[in-house]
Amino acid sequence: MPRKTKQTSVKVSSRYQIVLPKGVREALGLRPGD
Repeated sequence: MPRKTKQTSVKVSSRYQIVLPKGVREALGLRPGD
């Protein structure tokens, strides 16, 4: 996977962490602070 794609995914995930409620993140399998 190109670095650009990976970095974009990380940025998107970080934004989702702030925007999405805790319940939604848990449903997606994400942990707070990930």
